[in-house]
Amino acid sequence: MRWAVDGLDRPVVCDPSCGGGAFLLEAARRTDRLVAIDVDPLAVAVTEAALLLATGRRPVTMVGDALLDEWPAEVDAVVGNPPFLSQLRSATVRDRERAAALGATGYVDESALFLVAAARRAGRVALLQPESVVASAGAAAVREELAGRVERIWVPDRPLFDAAVRVVGVVVGPGGGAVTDWAALLADARGVPEVALADDHGTLGERCTVTAGFRDEYYGLGPFVREGEGAPLITAGLIDPNRCRWGEVPARYGKQRWERPGVVGDRDVVPKVLVATQTRVVEAFADEDGTCVPCTPVISVVPHDLPLRHALAVLLAPPVSAWALRRSVGTALSGDAIKLSAGQVRSIPLPAPSPSWDVAADLLRDGDLVGAGRAMGDAYGCDVLDWWEARLP
Repeated sequence: MRWAVDGLDRPVVCDPSCGGGAFLLEAARRTDRLVAIDVDPLAVAVTEAALLLATGRRPVTMVGDALLDEWPAEVDAVVGNPPFLSQLRSATVRDRERAAALGATGYVDESALFLVAAARRAGRVALLQPESVVASAGAAAVREELAGRVERIWVPDRPLFDAAVRVVGVVVGPGGGAVTDWAALLADARGVPEVALADDHGTLGERCTVTAGFRDEYYGLGPFVREGEGAPLITAGLIDPNRCRWGEVPARYGKQRWERPGVVGDRDVVPKVLVATQTRVVEAFADEDGTCVPCTPVISVVPHDLPLRHALAVLLAPPVSAWALRRSVGTALSGDAIKLSAGQVRSIPLPAPSPSWDVAADLLRDGDLVGAGRAMGDAYGCDVLDWWEARLP
């Protein structure tokens, strides 16, 4: 709260999604000029009553949508905890209307729209946001609009809510903000090592074809999946670093449990590396005989002028996990996982050709994951082995 109002003389403070009024009750300790907005009439009434009892004064109130409707007063500062829109929920026509009103396109979390709306109306803003705001593609336009105004990204040292979503506090000022790399601040707070991987020797995508399936492909496999028949169907949960657990542990597909899921019918045999997503380190294994069928969102990496196990060694390199996590921090379903896309995998820098890279490929063939990790640290000239080893499944 003090980040939003300190230094202001009797500021007008607004919570545009006031809920029960907790933020405005705190603001009332510093100013008596308060504005409460919410789409829920009951929330506005509760806030008004709470502030009246606590201060003896009524706030300015409005029942309405702060993203679409005119605010009832000019404000100096905005505080609050705006609603988060689950990425699993389909956007309604109204959601798209609200995003379009603020010039946003594609998926943008509802809370980030409140951040934009607040920054356009007030010189100071302090709003809680889901961690995804610091690095997700959907929030890129938000970060661009606020460039030069973000003074602080506050990272709590513990979860603030019972819900799975983790949050940060974004503090916006009138100008001259020192924060330029939002994701770096969150990564530092999470203890993710800073690594510098130059692409002087090319990227994985320049020497491999990298693809990821789509949702329609996921459901399209359904009629061809059998228990214990056909080519192994590989879900992300069956992939460990340098190991496939198909047939060892059950898998989930199509809302069913499978012991040995297979896909019947003719399929191309393509040797490849299969990569899981939403994992604490990059997890992948080599499908050397090419018979496995990846299940969305598993990513396929097919080398065309790179040995298969050299490609695998790159993906399992400890510096690559640190590099990938720093770029996707906060965007995964778990607050401490790496969210990979095919595009991100393509952009992974390759190390210079070296004996260490060759050694790592041989060690992976022999099942020595940690030894290979150490060798790839040498290949990249970056030692984050202890951090990576502590995160292994």
